This record gives sequence, structure tokens and C-alpha cells, in this order.
Amino acid sequence: MTRVRMTWLALLALALTCSAAPAAPLLGTKGAGDDADKWMIDDADFVFVLNMKQMAGSDIMKKSGIEAARGLIKSNEQAKAILEATGLDPFKDVDSMLISGTLGTRASSKGLVVIKGRFDPAKALKVARDKKDDVEVQKEGSIDLIKLKVQDQSAYAAFAGKNTVVVTQSKDSTVDWVKNGGKKLAKVSKPLQTALAGFKGTESLNFAMVITDDLKKLIGRVPQLAVAGPSLQTLTASLTITDAADLKVVGNTSDAKAAKQLERAVTALKGVAQIMVQSDENIGAVLGDVLDAVKVSSSKDGVQIGLKLNKEQLNKVGKGGS
Repeated sequence: MTRVRMTWLALLALALTCSAAPAAPLLGTKGAGDDADKWMIDDADFVFVLNMKQMAGSDIMKKSGIEAARGLIKSNEQAKAILEATGLDPFKDVDSMLISGTLGTRASSKGLVVIKGRFDPAKALKVARDKKDDVEVQKEGSIDLIKLKVQDQSAYAAFAGKNTVVVTQSKDSTVDWVKNGGKKLAKVSKPLQTALAGFKGTESLNFAMVITDDLKKLIGRVPQLAVAGPSLQTLTASLTITDAADLKVVGNTSDAKAAKQLERAVTALKGVAQIMVQSDENIGAVLGDVLDAVKVSSSKDGVQIGLKLNKEQLNKVGKGGS
């Protein structure tokens, strides 16, 4: 009887331990909503989060940074295409943008763009139907798909309710995300989990990427990074915009020696950039000041690059130094 009781107690303790130890939150995705880790592709190599709500509420954006932020959004061709096709305003309709994907050849890579906000799907679809070039509205069962041309390739967007838009490279994938998105946690590799756990969750922009073997080869081709570059494990970047802009980039390495080598390499590249901008009479001075503000350091497991600009410095950059 005692042995049976001990067995049941052991099983109960194990069950309680498992239920009381949920996976650590991915703070790097928090800016895209509490359920962002259910709107990522499995085994992603990179994740990009743009917290539009936080950014739009910042002092700098309210006064002078709106157009710069619009340009940042449009730097992603898929997001740019769906916003233009549907007439969505990134600062009125959009709360966040989440991009996850795998790295590889153009044919083998996968990607998912998830835009969260407050939408009127019927109105947006009407705008898309009125477009003549590179936009086509198709029907797949009960789901309306917006077919887009993105850099000579097709992409398919659809509304998953009034608060979510998904964009992928294939019709079947987009339909699947509309039907099943937000229902289960994505499979996230340990390196990417570690990278995403390093954020605070309050940033305006987050980026985390696992350095694949193919990327290491590419990095190794840069003369200044040939020795230490291939030792990179992950790369993260964050931008926090409040009454100033605070940029942080971290490259995690396999050991302290590699981190120190990378610190020297990045410092050398910074010096080269400083020399190059000095020859530009128009913006050389202002870019020189920005580069002077860049801080490079290393720790036992990585190299850190930091840049913080106050409102006056940002205004000067925006005006080209004039």
C-alpha cells in the first residue's frame, strides 16, 4: 500500500511540476500581441516585430517621425503591397506587424506577414477590386483572397476576421492561416527562443535571426569579418522610440575570444564609415556625429552596438544637417 501511495504521489508531483512550468514568454514578439507566438511559422530563422501602436504614441513620432515610419513599413514589399492594395493606413488602422520566415534560396524560403489592427474587410476588398494593376481578388470557398504581385512573384493576402490580415507566398498557405492561425504555439528553435527572450517587450521594433551555415559563409566573405564572423550564433536588433531613439544590436558568439575579435572588426568598420562620410559636404558632418555616437563593446558571449539619439539630433539628421 505504501509503495502504491508513493507512486501516485510521485505522478501527482510530476503533473503539478509540468503544469506549473509553462514555456518562457517570447518577449521579442510581445509587441505584436499576446498571441503572437501563435502567428509565426514553425522553425523560423528570423522574426521581425513592428509595434505600430507604441511607435505612433511616442513623442517623436507625433511631432516629426510619421513619414520616416511609413518608409520603414514600406521597406517590406509584402506589407507595402497589401497596405496599398486595401487602402489601410498604418497609423490609423494598424497596431502591429509580425514577420517570420526561413532563410534559403528564393524558391525554398518561406515567409508569413501578420498585420493586426482594426479593419473593415468589406471596404478593403472593395478598394482591392478597384485596383487595376498587380491586384486581383479571388474566392477560395468562403475566403476572399487578394492576389498581389511582389517583386515579380505572387503573394496572397486575406482577412482572418476584423483584426488580422495574413500574407504568404501561396494561396493554400494563406487559406490555412485564415482557418487555423492563432490556435497553436509555433515551434521555435532553442537559439531563436534565447534570442527572443533577450528583449524587454516594450520596444518599437524588434528583430531576431539565427545565423545559419549559409549566412556564416556569406559573412566570412567580408574581409574584416572573415575570422570571427562565422562564430556568430544569433543576431538581434531593437529600436525603442520615446522622446529619443535608442538602437541596440547584439551579435551572440560561440566564445569570448570571437566576441572580442568581432568588437575589433566592427570598430574598424565604424572607422572606415567615418572616413567615407567626411568626404560628403552635404551630410558628412551630421552622419559623422551619428557615427561618433555609436558605441561598440563586447562581453563573454557577444558584441554589442548601441546608438542613442535625442530629439535635437534626430531633427538634425532629418534635415540633413542643415
